[in-house]
Amino acid sequence: MPATYIHLSGTQVDNALLEMYGLKPEKEKAYLSFQECPRCKHKNGATSTFCSVCGASLTIENMIDIEEQRNEIAKKLMAMIKDDPSIIDIMENIS
Repeated sequence: MPATYIHLSGTQVDNALLEMYGLKPEKEKAYLSFQECPRCKHKNGATSTFCSVCGASLTIENMIDIEEQRNEIAKKLMAMIKDDPSIIDIMENIS
């Protein structure tokens, strides 16, 4: 029978009593909030990185990463065009 109650320490009991009588503030619970999309104003989950409706990035870090990737792709494309000008003709035929 003592094993049932022995796991509680004196501090735990004291803290519970203080909270019960309002002498110790209750612990604030952390809640996950939503993230609002800057483009379409849709409310997305707290852990989302992209909007589930329009696909826009929800964090500045993601926006920066995407922009860096776009710049890198543009640099590679320009290097390809510089090496082989016939790529311009191919691109014009695509669009």
